[in-house]
Amino acid sequence: MSQLTQFKTDDGIEVIINKETGESFASVRGYARMSGKNESTISRRLKVLHKKGVEQVEIQTPGGIQGVALISEELIADWLPKDNPEVATQLLKLGVRGFLHKLAGYEVTSTATSQPSVDRDLPDNLKALQLLLDNAAQMHRKQQELERRQQELETQQREQSLAVTEILEDKRIATEQLQALPTPTVEAPDLSARAKVNQLVRNYVGRTNVSHREAWKRLYKEFFYRCSYNAGERAKNRKLKKLDCIEQDGLMEKLYAVGCKVFAI
Repeated sequence: MSQLTQFKTDDGIEVIINKETGESFASVRGYARMSGKNESTISRRLKVLHKKGVEQVEIQTPGGIQGVALISEELIADWLPKDNPEVATQLLKLGVRGFLHKLAGYEVTSTATSQPSVDRDLPDNLKALQLLLDNAAQMHRKQQELERRQQELETQQREQSLAVTEILEDKRIATEQLQALPTPTVEAPDLSARAKVNQLVRNYVGRTNVSHREAWKRLYKEFFYRCSYNAGERAKNRKLKKLDCIEQDGLMEKLYAVGCKVFAI
């Protein structure tokens, strides 16, 4: 053959194209890479096909690639790399020549024999096979997406597990540090009635997310109904704050008791 040009893809697949005729070849190594099988398997397969009368071409290229084999389009169904459905689908659509041209990034010139049309009619057995391969390719993509999501989920779980471990370790250290503190030498004073009322209101606000103003308004309203004590009017007349007025009148414990009822403690 003349006008042989050697190409090598990023995946290391050797493709040889005859620029004069447009004929395309791939090395045994190239077919092995495309089909996902080893070279010895490909060589044995070629020998079997040769016994069946299938044309093979072994050539020596300028780049030194040997054992180049030509597989005719009629044998696509017998040759399809079933472990790689995406490659198989492209082989069906483009044919061997068109697929190898695309793989090598080679544009067919006007003098080269034209490649089969992508929309050409296929035999019924190949049409059925193409449908199966399309479905296999789709399932393969879905499987890859599921595996990707599974990996993301496993990564999130590992991160969450590490976060929980860190929190538990911080809690353990804080507990040990708290237990290591010396025992107080005096008794802790009890909360005053006023402090208990303030704490009661703050806890209610934190639990319900209502505003402090609404919480105090509700407490004073209930205090008025239950104890007949108008804290707003009395505080205004005496120019005091409401709590100061209630405290001066000795009613702070009653206000706390009302608050416990109102806020359902």
